[in-house]
Amino acid sequence: MGRSSLVAAAAALLAALLVWQLLTEPAAAPPAAPTAGPPAAIASPAEASPPRAPLPATLRAEATPPPAATTGRQLRVQLHGLHPTALWTVPLQLDLDGRGEDGGRLEHRAAAHPDGQGLAAFALPDWIATATEQQGRLSAVDPHYRELAQHWRGRPETTQALLVDVQVVATLRGRVVDGRGQPVEAARVTAYAHRDGQPAGGALGRTSSGPDGTFRLTAPPDTTLFVLVAPMRASRASRVTIADEGRTADTGDLRDDLLPTGLVTTTTFGQPRQLGDLVVAEAAQLSGTVQWQDGGVIPFARVQVLPRAGPRFTLDERAVVQRLADGRLAPLAAVDADDDGRFTLPALAGAAVEVAVTQLPTARLLGSFTLPAVAPQQLSFVLPRALRLRATDGGRAVPHARLQIADWEIVGSDASGVFELVTTRALQVRASHRQLRSPWLDVPASAAGTTVDLAMAAARTEVSIEFVGDLRVRNTVITWRRDDGQNGREHLLRDDRGGPFQLFLDPGHYTLTAGPGGGERNGVFLLPQSRDVEVGLDPIALRLPASFGGSFTVMVTDGAGSWIGGDSRLFDPHGADLSAPFRVRDGADGREGRPGELLADGVNVFTGILPPGEYELVGDFGAHGAQRQRFTIKPREVTEVRLRLP
Repeated sequence: MGRSSLVAAAAALLAALLVWQLLTEPAAAPPAAPTAGPPAAIASPAEASPPRAPLPATLRAEATPPPAATTGRQLRVQLHGLHPTALWTVPLQLDLDGRGEDGGRLEHRAAAHPDGQGLAAFALPDWIATATEQQGRLSAVDPHYRELAQHWRGRPETTQALLVDVQVVATLRGRVVDGRGQPVEAARVTAYAHRDGQPAGGALGRTSSGPDGTFRLTAPPDTTLFVLVAPMRASRASRVTIADEGRTADTGDLRDDLLPTGLVTTTTFGQPRQLGDLVVAEAAQLSGTVQWQDGGVIPFARVQVLPRAGPRFTLDERAVVQRLADGRLAPLAAVDADDDGRFTLPALAGAAVEVAVTQLPTARLLGSFTLPAVAPQQLSFVLPRALRLRATDGGRAVPHARLQIADWEIVGSDASGVFELVTTRALQVRASHRQLRSPWLDVPASAAGTTVDLAMAAARTEVSIEFVGDLRVRNTVITWRRDDGQNGREHLLRDDRGGPFQLFLDPGHYTLTAGPGGGERNGVFLLPQSRDVEVGLDPIALRLPASFGGSFTVMVTDGAGSWIGGDSRLFDPHGADLSAPFRVRDGADGREGRPGELLADGVNVFTGILPPGEYELVGDFGAHGAQRQRFTIKPREVTEVRLRLP
């Protein structure tokens, strides 16, 4: 080929590339409409993002991995609660999965940018119309909004837009240091609303400090906050959580050498508030040992400082902070003693507290094992040796028997038929296993350190219960009441290989109620059913329809994102009042209110299971006014009810 031919070929190739680029270049976005007030994307120089081009008016959707064939159906998402001066700047991530006709797992991932009105659209895969066990998740992390994470089960709705509530946030920055100015890593930093001079409600934002002691905390804007800083033990297994700006993970335990601190501040959207250095003081310490009366050490016993009067902030199972009447913050730490039975707890110097042994690794505690203390102080806990209760049949130990201890609770023996108990009390005890049961036996306090046998014999009748339907029920709670006033409750479990549930009762006339039990989904949403049963000497078999309901949660916030409490009434489709208590999911140690009360401490979880159908929640929120919200309960699902009040 000659030189002129090569030049011509190169020119043709260049022209083709230019045409391809022009055809594939996205259309320029129309100019943004002018707005009054601050610029649309507000950020300080310290946290400004690289400039980005305006989004095109038409929605752009990306899919990773390459999208499956689509049906033409769309999932439309409408963001609700966008701030007028804060554009949403990141794509929404959609994750769908289900099972095909062959039982194989189907997955689909896609991303879409919302337009200026907060509307985004996703093309759905072709399997969306036929797949079973479908579930979806919508997620995004935008720097100006609270992290978005919404889940659902079942096929996504395509006839109307999915309404997603978003909450604009303000930013607080600071550094946690000790009294020598050294950075404190893994300090938990939590924001609470501050009203009438007191922290109130559940957490509005939380984060942790990184290796250099710095943190970035997001919280509702234009809000007065109480910010709690609690030094925690850094986790060796996972030193840094990369996904959250390098904050350090912790073990869930308060440090024993530093005290929590707090401050009151306000937030302003668009301008990060610099809190500077937050100094945590050195803690006084309560140290000691846990041992048996005969001198042997008790390794790994749980020891903790007991709460006093005043509001508490639960950071983790073993980490609680209490605000005292004088405003000081006291650590209510719980620690496990080492293998020599030694422990150390943080405390306020000079403050009178009570410290208790609350848990042993191999035995249960019945009674109080508590000592008064004023830090700094050495403590010595001395416990009686464990009492061993053993269920027997014909002289042989019976594994996993039920032991009923009067005025306490029902417990289970281990695989060797033994239950170990540490107590200073005299007890009244009996054992049971299937048809077997022992008589009540008085056990004196002097029996500590010995083994007491509970001899069982045949005394009860079997009642078997099966749930009939397409979905297998693997756990249920059975409550019963006998005509003479005796009553009881049992949580029954089984797997897919077992037969019916089995209950063993004394002869008599009973009302049995089979209802939901914690665990797998079918048991959790089982609708309660009651039957009258005459129990004699012959076994009884009950067959009940497997009927499932649902439940709901209520999230009530004001315009700044603070939790709001109030009173509510729940009405079914026929107008019947079904009001029941709510339990707070976080922020108040699982506190439960009176029927219909919505607590201002976090997400309120309805405590009952409702038949599928349409319901109405009518709420009275004081100065925030009244609200009515209709919603649908679906089988085996939890419906989210969100109320944003002025």
